[in-house]
Amino acid sequence: RCLFGKFYEYEVRRELTRRLGANRTVLQKGALFGGLEMFDDVYNWFTNVLQIVPMGYTTQSEMYFAKVLTEHPDWSNKIADFLFSCDITDIQGIGVKEGRVYFVHKNVAGKYSNFFAGESLSLKRLVTIAANIFESYTNDRIMVFDDFGMMLHPSVVQHVARFFENSGNTGHSQMLIVDCNPSLLQDGLLRRDGVYFAEKTNEGTTHYYSLGDFKYSASKLNTQMDYLNGAYGALPITSQFKFN
Repeated sequence: RCLFGKFYEYEVRRELTRRLGANRTVLQKGALFGGLEMFDDVYNWFTNVLQIVPMGYTTQSEMYFAKVLTEHPDWSNKIADFLFSCDITDIQGIGVKEGRVYFVHKNVAGKYSNFFAGESLSLKRLVTIAANIFESYTNDRIMVFDDFGMMLHPSVVQHVARFFENSGNTGHSQMLIVDCNPSLLQDGLLRRDGVYFAEKTNEGTTHYYSLGDFKYSASKLNTQMDYLNGAYGALPITSQFKFN
């Protein structure tokens, strides 16, 4: 028997703490050596289900992308097709060489290759998103995207969200998107109860509330414009500024 929080059995907790090395957490130690089902379930969720998606422009992103392509070499053409659907039409191939990702481009002058680090930020962001979504189709994932539409055109942001919803997500995978792009408020793109606004209060705290809490008329629905006109709050309050 194992209880959570401050009710967690004292002797077990004390013994785990005593044996805990500087490079491990209590959760990891319990899962690997404690033999307690509670630790296994929670630790497996963090390691196998939760995915904090990298921004797309760091070496961490390239390492992740190289790992995905190495494990799924047939996804190279699929990701190139995904990029084509986002109007990036010159990518003819994607590969991994000595741990580095490279892209094969084709234009009127011929073909040339470029490594991941030399590509545009928007391309690196898109392939990172694509690799994560593809993985969510094969295994259940909870993907957390901060600044989801960063460096992407609003139409591409909508396209990616629609792609995740309609193109193979038959399991229990979910995307948690943090963004301030009004294009995500296009009617019919996301469920209204799946959209939350964040607004600062007078005390400096953050108040969260759902789009599903607002009444609406299906015949007069224009959520994106209503938001920009201030109907739902959560808009920045701007003021005049002049540099002297």
